[in-house]
Amino acid sequence: MTFTELDLQDDIHVAQLLVLRSGLKMEIKGMQMSRGKTCYTLIKNRWGVKGSKKSVLAQFEDALTKSGRTYA
Repeated sequence: MTFTELDLQDDIHVAQLLVLRSGLKMEIKGMQMSRGKTCYTLIKNRWGVKGSKKSVLAQFEDALTKSGRTYA
């Protein structure tokens, strides 16, 4: 999985990626972020990632690291 320039074009998009990552971490622990679609579903649909929640999180964090920016 790789992020395109549109995914990383400004701080708002980067913040959205970080919120998705945090939401997926919460979902792994059994909590919900909202009543709508889960972060897991949003990530899978947008970037075509497959696997369990933990493997999707690993792939998502790997893509964040490979994007060349530093994230907390």
